[in-house]
Amino acid sequence: MMERLAFFKQDMNQQLLGWSGSYDKGKYEDIITKLDAKYMEDACAEITPESHVTYREFEMREEIIGQEGFFVPEENYYTQVLDAVRPYDIIFDIGAGDFRLDLLLAEKVDRVYAVEVNPTTVASALSIIGYDKPDNLFCICVVTGLRWISHQMYH
Repeated sequence: MMERLAFFKQDMNQQLLGWSGSYDKGKYEDIITKLDAKYMEDACAEITPESHVTYREFEMREEIIGQEGFFVPEENYYTQVLDAVRPYDIIFDIGAGDFRLDLLLAEKVDRVYAVEVNPTTVASALSIIGYDKPDNLFCICVVTGLRWISHQMYH
């Protein structure tokens, strides 16, 4: 399993080499730059047996399937999303990652509910965003709720 995780992280890092956010970051440029730096630091961090076991325990306990617990910023579609929203829209972003898109959406829409499953991603992002979080951006870490939702949908 550690090999699969290491391969996934290597693949993510290779994808990021070609990843370039060419969208307008507006007043959140400094925050997004810090989120980028933190993401790269985490993505390039060495996978230790202890960190692997800790993540696997979290993944099993919360019934996380596949790559749901990982976040890869996919900024190539941000411009299209930002151009498509309207001021009266209410956005529900499932798999919000580090909330970078949600920061930008919050400037353009009525409300944004951003849901992320990985508590370390949420904690790290909110520590960077801090008091600059827009009032209409609601960041939600819904880890244990996934089991309940899954149970309601499939049972």
